[in-house]
Formats: sequence, C-alpha cells, structure tokens
Amino acid sequence: NLAQAISAEFGIQVAVTVLDIQKEALARGRARTRRRNMPNLNFVLGDASTAHFEGLDVVVALHACGGLSDVAIGHAVAHQAAFVVTPCCFCANRHLEVGLTSGSSTGADRVSLHEWLGVPEPTLDALLRAAEIQGDGATSEAAIHSLSALRASAATARWRDAWEREAANAGGASISSLDVRIRTFPIGFSTRNFCLVGSPHM
Repeated sequence: NLAQAISAEFGIQVAVTVLDIQKEALARGRARTRRRNMPNLNFVLGDASTAHFEGLDVVVALHACGGLSDVAIGHAVAHQAAFVVTPCCFCANRHLEVGLTSGSSTGADRVSLHEWLGVPEPTLDALLRAAEIQGDGATSEAAIHSLSALRASAATARWRDAWEREAANAGGASISSLDVRIRTFPIGFSTRNFCLVGSPHM
C-alpha cells in the first residue's frame, strides 16, 4: 500500500521499485497494481542485504526489521540518495552486513552491524534488547532513540567519507552533506514510531 501511495502521489514520471523476499507479498502487490493500472510500480523478488540497485534517488523502508534498517540506510548512502526508514523488531536480522559501496556484495566493502554503527558488539546487543523491553516505555523509547542517533551518525559519517573520496578524485569538487533527522509519528499507528529521514544537501 505504501508503494502504491508513493506511485500515485508522484505519477508515472517516477519509477517505484518494491523489493521483498516474500513471493506471496509480491504477488498480492502485483495484483493490486494491475487492478489500479500503475505502470511505474515494479516488484522484485530479492534479499535487500545482497541486492544491487541502479540510480536510486530515495530509499523508503517501512517497518524494516532489525538489521534491515541499517541495510536500507547503507543502500541510500552508497547511492547518495535520500531515505526514510522506520525501524522495528530491533533484535531481528543481526546477521546482516551493510554494504559501503553501491556494488558491494562481499568482502571489504561490507561491515557487520556493530562496525557500521561504530559501537562494540556487547553495547549494541544491550541497546537492541532494551529497545524491545515491554512494559517499560521510557527505557524502550530511550534505547530506540539511542539506536536512531547511532544510525544517523553512521550515515552522515559514511556519506562524508564517500564524498571526500569523490572530491579528492575529482580534484576538489564540491562536497555534499547529509542531514539526518529523527522523527516520530503518533504511537496509535505503531509503538515502533521512530523514523529516520535523510536529506542530501550541496
């Protein structure tokens, strides 16, 4: 439904791609898209942690479970794209690695979640567990905010590194910066109501 809303809002001049690892979800999306005649909406079966993209302008990940949030942000940074990511299920997908370049699939261009976030693994583990605490909203919210701040910091640092390398290779080209804001939406929609919004600036 989110992809259809984006497709409808921006019209056929914008290509919207939905990537999902579940065939059934894609089949339902394709069926709805055919009924609503949305030719700019494309559905791809794949794993976000190993997928390759071309020409990304914006990455949107709604309820990206655990490490998928970092993978989505990593894709955006690698492609110098804006992003909107809403994390959830914080302890899920701990095995995923984040690609540092647009074509990274294995090896030195990929890092573990704690390396991406720049914190020791035990610290990350404690934050993830605290974010999932039920019955103590203050502790959970503080942990979610801390994780969001770490993700924002990781994104801006990797963005800056990439642009500094590009500027050096281009003989001093202008540097782009990334502004990342932590937003929330009404908790009535979801208890996982934190959202990271990344906006590039020249």
